[in-house]
Amino acid sequence: MRGRVPGEETLKRSIIAALVVAAAPFALAQSPEDAVVVTAARLPQARSQTLQPVKIITAEDIAQSGQQTVVETLQTLGGVEIASNGGFGQPSSVFMRGANSGHTLVLVDGMRIGSATLGTTALENIPLSQIERIEVVPGELSSLYGSDAIGGVIQIFTKSGKYAPATSVGAGVGTYGTRSVSGGVNRTASNTDFSLTLGYLESKGFDATKPTAPFGQHNPDR
Repeated sequence: MRGRVPGEETLKRSIIAALVVAAAPFALAQSPEDAVVVTAARLPQARSQTLQPVKIITAEDIAQSGQQTVVETLQTLGGVEIASNGGFGQPSSVFMRGANSGHTLVLVDGMRIGSATLGTTALENIPLSQIERIEVVPGELSSLYGSDAIGGVIQIFTKSGKYAPATSVGAGVGTYGTRSVSGGVNRTASNTDFSLTLGYLESKGFDATKPTAPFGQHNPDR
């Protein structure tokens, strides 16, 4: 016959209560499917409630990926094809669901952006360090956004000072003489929210042409 140790039941209850309290933050944590998105229906709703699939890239995802540009980041998503006219800083065209680039809408904080001369969005001019998250909705959304959203919609949300004040500094190096440095600050002052980001990216790239071409025909594509 096993005797009962005095205080054993109280100890068990304390341990169980401690485990419940420790598990509470995990139970309350927001799952990816419960994340609030706005692009699929032009209004806030849970990701699990949208009729269209929504792909999300967060600032944390960007920081962990090691990508240097918006183009490189979008290329990691299935169903998104990008054709670039050169290396860093050159125009790029985005294709989704077989539609041409003019039928893939790109928004920044709800605003249409594009080039008056090239007809494409200047993704090369958007610094990654300024992005809070990216929502990508593949598929026909012309009923909400117009004919330029037949292939899908990409919406980029930039960082805002209305959240907790934050300061960020980053630097990186890579192959072909690639180097980058960036810094940013998010603050609220005198009832004004602001976010400021500065960045510099440089790469020597590589030549796709043959440098030993005769008769001075070498024309570097960098």
